[in-house]
Amino acid sequence: MSERKRGALSTKEKEFIHSNKDVMTIEELADACNRNVEPIAKYLRENKLGSGKVLPEQIDDITDKELAARLHNKHYWLEVKRQFGKGDNEELRYFERTWIALVKQFKDDIFIAEEMSIKQWITLEILMNRSMNERNKHVLEIDRLQKLIDDECQHDKEARDNDKLDMWRQQLMYVRGAVNSYTTEHTKLLAEIQKIEKSLKMSREQRIKKIEDGKKSWVDLIKELEEHDERERAGREAAILAKSAEKAKIEFSQPIVYGDDIIDLPILNTQTYKVATELKAEQDKIDNEQRLKDAGYANQQTD
Repeated sequence: MSERKRGALSTKEKEFIHSNKDVMTIEELADACNRNVEPIAKYLRENKLGSGKVLPEQIDDITDKELAARLHNKHYWLEVKRQFGKGDNEELRYFERTWIALVKQFKDDIFIAEEMSIKQWITLEILMNRSMNERNKHVLEIDRLQKLIDDECQHDKEARDNDKLDMWRQQLMYVRGAVNSYTTEHTKLLAEIQKIEKSLKMSREQRIKKIEDGKKSWVDLIKELEEHDERERAGREAAILAKSAEKAKIEFSQPIVYGDDIIDLPILNTQTYKVATELKAEQDKIDNEQRLKDAGYANQQTD
């Protein structure tokens, strides 16, 4: 085995680490650069680039803090911060916690397209939560307005403040409309979330099926293969029979001369009817000529 390179990392090596840190482990990065693991790990740590791709069996050993550091180094993190980084940052913290939990669930075995789907899924989750929070606020406002209206209506008609009643009723109508809008928005967001979950196979049923598929024994695989071979054999036989039938149909759609010199079509249908008619006319012509010939021969014999 050749000796590993020493010294400071070159610009080319640093660029390679940046490009492949999410798809290669530290050991793989070190092998690709012909370096020891220590300088690669040090470079990743000092530049807050995470710890490289984690193998499924190693994911439980990675702390949430290390995974959060990896998230903060993603190319889309600045955009996430611009979207959810205002106020008390509760939504941003929710994004971090959910992202870390999903990475652990998938054992860090995530391609970039799947990672972007996860980002979109979390974003939709936050928007749905935001929508439901606003809906809940409006529901509480409906209760408050309704109570004001009910309390005012307890007074005699002459003592009621009709201007306030009109104002509260208008506000109540507006707030109820807003609640309906938030409910509609929630339904649409939920539908989009379910599409992403389906594509990522995030449901328990889909994960269990994947696990069960991984538990198939060698005998099960052989059985499936034999069933596949049987289907292939039956398919080939069916194709041969279909081809034979097509060939026979073409042959029997053509004129055939029988032993008694009669020309006929074994298959008579709309496609061969015209040919059969022409054959019959031709046969009649031949028969007439033969009769005339026989008659002429008979006259010669008489003379």
